[in-house]
Amino acid sequence: MKPWAGAGGTGIHFWKGKPLAARKKWAYFQQFIEGESCATLYLGDGYRAQLLGVTRQLVGLPWLHARPFAYCGSIGPLSLPAALRANLERLGNALASSAGLRGLFGLDCILKDGGAWPVEVNPRYTASVEVLEHGLDIAALDLHRQQFTSEPWRTGGVSPLVFDPTGGLRPPLAEPASYLGKAILFARTGLEFPKDGPWNATLESLRSLPSGQAVLQPLAFADIPVAGQRIEAGQPVLSLFTRAASVAGCLEELRKIAADLDRRLEKT
Repeated sequence: MKPWAGAGGTGIHFWKGKPLAARKKWAYFQQFIEGESCATLYLGDGYRAQLLGVTRQLVGLPWLHARPFAYCGSIGPLSLPAALRANLERLGNALASSAGLRGLFGLDCILKDGGAWPVEVNPRYTASVEVLEHGLDIAALDLHRQQFTSEPWRTGGVSPLVFDPTGGLRPPLAEPASYLGKAILFARTGLEFPKDGPWNATLESLRSLPSGQAVLQPLAFADIPVAGQRIEAGQPVLSLFTRAASVAGCLEELRKIAADLDRRLEKT
């Protein structure tokens, strides 16, 4: 059972067959499918779409203190069997052509038995963009900008979305050299965010960047609260990142970092 308005898995729960109360009328039902949750990222030109990459979604993980169905991270880029990639490309083209989607958009889906079951469409910048930008070495927002500043769409033409050998993009089919993992740690209990911790090195590296310079490599932490900020139980605390040689390796490293943060935050 899913609310019409929400984000990040907020308000989603299993329906237990009870009659709907008036306050629940703005909700809809969706079949639950057991499988691996993933997210695709596309670049559309209003007519068709290029599949940029796919990430595994972390959803409702207890060691991140996330609610059931709550989005709590991404790992990618995933390598894809050719048949599955073709299926996802067809889905992206159907969405772009039927809804006139331009720029970045995403599709959350469940992978099961070699197929992809769509869950929802995100016609916007998605939470997995930064993982794929660093994992595939692409500038996703610049690609997004080009779809609104180039001329072909103004005259009804089709802009060149296919991977250009000179453009630095590569299909997410081959096994990547490494995987980037992102996780969001939620507060197990209410706390005041401490002044000192392993995130200080991230803050110092940001302060030392020349003005206007982009962050070319993912930092260890992001979305860092101000020291002393009150964070209630169930609210997000910060984001953490790691690299590993496999998806399982990313999960294990993220789990270790989250456990260390838990120990530090429990002392506050």
